[in-house]
Amino acid sequence: MNSNKNNNISQLFKLISEKKTFLGLIFLNLLLQHYISYYVSDNINLNAIKDKDKDKNTNNYNAIIIACYILATLFILLLIFVPMSMVLKFIIFSLFSVVFGIIYVSLKHNFDPDFVYGTAIGTLIVFVFMVLYGLALTMSGIQVTNKMAFGIFYALVLLIIVGLVQYFIYNYLVITKLVLIVLASLFALYIVHTTNNILLRDYEGDFITASFDYYIDMSNFLRALKVDNN
Repeated sequence: MNSNKNNNISQLFKLISEKKTFLGLIFLNLLLQHYISYYVSDNINLNAIKDKDKDKNTNNYNAIIIACYILATLFILLLIFVPMSMVLKFIIFSLFSVVFGIIYVSLKHNFDPDFVYGTAIGTLIVFVFMVLYGLALTMSGIQVTNKMAFGIFYALVLLIIVGLVQYFIYNYLVITKLVLIVLASLFALYIVHTTNNILLRDYEGDFITASFDYYIDMSNFLRALKVDNN
């Protein structure tokens, strides 16, 4: 038994060693993209639009946010479904990070700055923990299969539907809190799945897609935490 464990550990370190450049590029790009989003969110004041003429410019403010959500969705679809060069992927990913930074502005102004900072730190801690957990699963020889990933996806869809139904029909705060807690847990599992995928799947050197997967996982987890504490 100890022999199998030692063998799994050595295989994991060998795998990490083989992919060290790839993994380094993933996390370097992930840091860069999060910095872009942070810089945009810290240097754009959307509330100034509303303060000039509240009746007129509130509509402009809402139009900007809606346009950003549409653009973000478009960029996600492009990155997932459209074959393109690494350079073009990087440019689109960077544009997505800018758009998400604007969306983040609309979210963080509803919260106390200390809460925003604490949530961001909490998300980072959970991210690191779930990445390590993903490494531990790989070391144990456990692979997160596509069936399991689809199961998580269907659970997310079901929870979103339940959340929408209860919001518009029942609107029970307790149910909303429970749904969002489970959503955050499922997004955390997606981080484990992404880690497992990166180590065991052949991305053919496409570190942009791998880092984008992590970016989406972290962003969804962060948003679930924010809404849950609103």
